[in-house]
Amino acid sequence: MCMETDAKPTTAGRAILSVRMVDLENDYPVVSEWWTEHGWPEPLPLAMIPKLGIMVERNGEPCLAGWVYMDNSCGVSMLEFVVGNPATPPRDVVRAIEHLTAAARLCASQNGYHTMLTYCRQMSLAKAFEKNGFTFAEDGMKHLVTKL
Repeated sequence: MCMETDAKPTTAGRAILSVRMVDLENDYPVVSEWWTEHGWPEPLPLAMIPKLGIMVERNGEPCLAGWVYMDNSCGVSMLEFVVGNPATPPRDVVRAIEHLTAAARLCASQNGYHTMLTYCRQMSLAKAFEKNGFTFAEDGMKHLVTKL
């Protein structure tokens, strides 16, 4: 199972974080609410969500989710649409990002992928990604989408 990661264990007195696969039936409504609370114009449509979704839980309650898109031709994956529970303390969000990125990288590498990309708007999230092995590639990029 790809959910066992090398993320640092928690110390006594801190929230216990765990990682599991996203269960869209139960998690999509929760995550959609988080996107709305964070000011997204609308939740990501279910039809755009890939199969590999990772949920980090804090003391057994969902606190952060992200999805890994995997290209089928060149070994590149993307960690996208990362969103956290607005009620989660910032310190635990940072720790949850560590667990999320470790699980995403492990799952992708176990499936033969050699590179992972990610995009984000918030500098705090970018710095958390950087702390967990990502490197800044560009600044000021605009993320566009169109339906086919």
